[in-house]
Amino acid sequence: RLDNILFDRGKISIDDKVTRSDITIVVDPLGKPLPFSEVTGAGGKEQATKAGDYIFGLAVKGRYKGQPLSGSGKIGGMLALRSEGTPFPLQGDFRSGSTRVAFSGTVSDPLNVGGIDLQLKFAGDSLRDLYDLTGVLLPETPPFSTDGRLRADFKQSNAMRFNYRDFNGRIGDSDIHGSLTYTSGKPRPKLTGDLESKQLRLADLGPLIGVESGGGAKKSSARKPGDAAQPAGKVLPADRFETDKWQLMDADVRFKGRRIEHGGTLPISDLATHIILERGDLRLQPLRLGLANGSIAGSVHLQGNKKPLQGEANLQARRLKLKALMPNVEMMQKTLGEMSGDVQIRGSGNSVAALLGNSNALSRQYHPDEHVRMFAEACGAQPVFLHAPAYTSSEEDANIFRETAQYQAVVSQWKKLDLAVVEIHDDSIVQRTAYCGQATAVGYAAGYGMDTAGKMVSLPYTIMRIPLD
Repeated sequence: RLDNILFDRGKISIDDKVTRSDITIVVDPLGKPLPFSEVTGAGGKEQATKAGDYIFGLAVKGRYKGQPLSGSGKIGGMLALRSEGTPFPLQGDFRSGSTRVAFSGTVSDPLNVGGIDLQLKFAGDSLRDLYDLTGVLLPETPPFSTDGRLRADFKQSNAMRFNYRDFNGRIGDSDIHGSLTYTSGKPRPKLTGDLESKQLRLADLGPLIGVESGGGAKKSSARKPGDAAQPAGKVLPADRFETDKWQLMDADVRFKGRRIEHGGTLPISDLATHIILERGDLRLQPLRLGLANGSIAGSVHLQGNKKPLQGEANLQARRLKLKALMPNVEMMQKTLGEMSGDVQIRGSGNSVAALLGNSNALSRQYHPDEHVRMFAEACGAQPVFLHAPAYTSSEEDANIFRETAQYQAVVSQWKKLDLAVVEIHDDSIVQRTAYCGQATAVGYAAGYGMDTAGKMVSLPYTIMRIPLD
């Protein structure tokens, strides 16, 4: 029987018109066997006890799917290909276009390609670029890099399963961690998994909806010449959704952004959603955002299998703090107001701009401060929001507060008002104390309880008041 085969330098040429690939592989003996552990390092100790030695070096150059391809690697010996019990060693570092793929690990039952176990690194300008290389449909992103363990099982008769486990990486300036499973098969391949970002930069989500991420991020090399450029002077993203590709793969992925860096724009603190893509029908359900010290919950549904795309959002905003929602509006920094409401939006179009431009908001609820603003604007008046009343433990504390500049400023503004608008509803404070209910009060004006007829009623607890005179 043959125990070993030695080769001199060899060359393999691949010319594939279907994939537009023209590749030359130069194979050189390493001179002496190289132990698996010396290449993989500490991370490969689990495999090193079973894997064969590296025997040959590879140099690769050419084009793959029209993109420049180059790189180098190492493989085991020829006779090792026959072994079903000894994993065949494999190592490589390749670049295709702007994407880099580096790996080291083993192939089991190599002649039948029973499975692979690799430590795998990806890096590139955009996750979108990986589609031509891997067939996995991923969104447009800023530059990325990941490092994880890829295990694959090719023994199933009707599907192949790839598990990219416990990977860590970055997308733009955001970290990303998690595990993903890609399963080929009919009717469509499917991507499932869980992703998490401990610190997510809000701008890094921009390319998902056609907004530049900034920060020096490069545009994807996969951007086609026909892709729409953002019109000058337009805020809403005009980039078209590639809904034709949505039908190439299904997805079921959960994502959590635990802390979001928003740069003073939209005050989002955290994000969680379940992404479901099936037959071109995309849902974010549920979707939850921490926003302006409150929350927005609901769902988003984009029917990419219809032309034009049909979109619907059902969102519930709860206890959004106005001063946090509008941090650059000086007037709002003096308000303690909150905003809650529900909205259902439906629209059609193949971009964010088209969807929102053609949308119909079926229901809205405004914070009373917003009603006051619109009322004042319709009357040609200037709205002023006063939030002065405060609970005090004693009359002595109340007297001290009355001497403060904040209280005096509110009193001064009160004296200039031509009209005071009282909010009539079940106030949260009313619900907690039940005092107003006992006094038949339904609202406040300058800290005084008022009934439905606008008559002042006394309240059985201490609260700061603005002098009515």
